[in-house]
Amino acid sequence: MKAYQLLAEKETPNILEQNIHSLRDIYQCYTKQDIIEILKMHGIKGYSGYTKSDLVIYAVKNLLKPEIIERFFTCLRDDEIEAFQDVIKAKGIYKIDDVALYGRILDAGYCGFYGLEFIDIPEDVIEAYKQLDRKAFHKKRQYRSFLIDCFQIAGVLYGVAPLFIISKIFHQKFGIELTQEQIIEEMKEVPEFLYDFIISKNLCIHSSLLEGEVYKYLQLYQGNRGFYIPSVEEIETYVKYGYFVDSEALKEFTLYMKTEMKGFEGIAEMAVALIQQAIGFGCQTEDVYDILKQHGVEIINEKQRRRVTKLIKNLCEDTRLIINRGHKQKELKGLRRREANIVEFKKIKERKIYPNDLCPCGSGRKFKDCCGRKRKS
Repeated sequence: MKAYQLLAEKETPNILEQNIHSLRDIYQCYTKQDIIEILKMHGIKGYSGYTKSDLVIYAVKNLLKPEIIERFFTCLRDDEIEAFQDVIKAKGIYKIDDVALYGRILDAGYCGFYGLEFIDIPEDVIEAYKQLDRKAFHKKRQYRSFLIDCFQIAGVLYGVAPLFIISKIFHQKFGIELTQEQIIEEMKEVPEFLYDFIISKNLCIHSSLLEGEVYKYLQLYQGNRGFYIPSVEEIETYVKYGYFVDSEALKEFTLYMKTEMKGFEGIAEMAVALIQQAIGFGCQTEDVYDILKQHGVEIINEKQRRRVTKLIKNLCEDTRLIINRGHKQKELKGLRRREANIVEFKKIKERKIYPNDLCPCGSGRKFKDCCGRKRKS
């Protein structure tokens, strides 16, 4: 949607004079490829050979269909719906405070942005939404959106996990145990552009781990560790901010960067959040320094380097690691299973382990030199 955004930025000073009333008005400002991308995201076909003007009409007609608009809006969280309703109440161009709350609505093609400050939701989209705005719709939306969040958090904490773990996480908020079949059927109704995982053989697998079947190697390294089950609050804050905000080491690191690192004040939270994410997926201290360098941070003396290295080490200890199935490194030290908020891993399918494979127990030794030797004896 680059063409529309460039136009919007150019016309922002005269924003209140714009005459945008319908989705069609907005799509007239899009390129033909922009509109095709939106249709693809919703799984809408049948537009081959259309001119730009015909494509606009076709897109609007399909995107405002009750089943299409409901399919998307039932995936939105409470905070996104509340932000959407704020724009409706404003009855016109609306100045926004948090762009992220409207990101998925823009991606789905249901609103227009003017620069990064103003949003416009056309009248036909508002009317279509009002037809959905019922108690039953919101109940369905809350269930579905949280299920998506459960998958998202599972991808971050575990990389790969059986569906019964998704059910355990979901149960915390609604007290409902979903079967694997129910989870699979529900996720079939979710547009694919709203998530970055797949469901295969009753496993949830993060998309980044599919190439080369990396997820299988991850499972070997994770061994027989239990799954950390995050609280509802942890899940909701993560999907809102994109990182785990409760980490004291993260707060300490951020404060140091704000106060001691020149030119880093305005982007400290974002950069440290990226570092936490990278550590969670297994990056090393050297990789963290690369991230800092990419954000313009320069270590000016050895004292500063020692301090930053210590902060990185503390953050590594206080970050939920995918290799540990969501447990922090410090939590694993002396962890007693009966005291931990974990669910034991149940094998979905027995996998043959060869003598030279890494031992599934996570020791780092070959199977023949570890548990394989014990089993043989």
